[in-house]
Amino acid sequence: MSKTETHSRASSATPIAQAGGTPGQAAPVTVPKALRARRRSPWAIGMSVALIAAGGVGGAVLLEASGQRTSVVTVVRQVPAGQEITERDLGEASVALAPGLKPVPADERETVVGKRAAVGLVPGSLLSRSQVTEASLVAEGEQVVPVGLKPALWPATELAPGQRVQVVWVPGEGGTGEQQPAEDRRPVTARVVKVGSPSPSSGVAVLDVAVAAEDGPVVLAWSASGNAALALDAGGGDE
Repeated sequence: MSKTETHSRASSATPIAQAGGTPGQAAPVTVPKALRARRRSPWAIGMSVALIAAGGVGGAVLLEASGQRTSVVTVVRQVPAGQEITERDLGEASVALAPGLKPVPADERETVVGKRAAVGLVPGSLLSRSQVTEASLVAEGEQVVPVGLKPALWPATELAPGQRVQVVWVPGEGGTGEQQPAEDRRPVTARVVKVGSPSPSSGVAVLDVAVAAEDGPVVLAWSASGNAALALDAGGGDE
């Protein structure tokens, strides 16, 4: 090997010092600022862990609070508006209540038995105080009279206690009742009190209706002679 080649290899193996550095030593590596910014102190790490732990505890408390259950009164059988509520119509359930719901507590169940449904009650729903009323279906100065009706003489629409109806005079079989004066045939305003089941043999159903005391005898006479029919008022709502 020539002296020239030996000197060249030795020169290439010797590290070259940067400005201000020590000859023969490698230059220090500078860490980028972005990497230095990612390093966190032990204090910051500890605070993060504490905050996460606190958030978990708070979430657990919130979940526990939202899972609180209350025993309330439920509806287990359909109850038409105006009908008396019986013990068999009601049940109980333990539920987690959403904000704003105020059903009747289970321990107050007996306070609604015997009262009337202010609206139609649907099975599977919670019972609230606003759905119950103590108002009577028969006002002062009214009479409750039965009206026997064939299927074609009353609406196919299901009737419920409290609905307003008109008892209307119609000609009977063989023209019965046509001798009555026209002024005695005027429609009579009434309110449904109870709806009976149709007879299996004749199909006739008896409805109890509340009418003004002076109209009671007239409606009874129409029913007895087969001259009564029932018309549902527009809307058919409760009074």
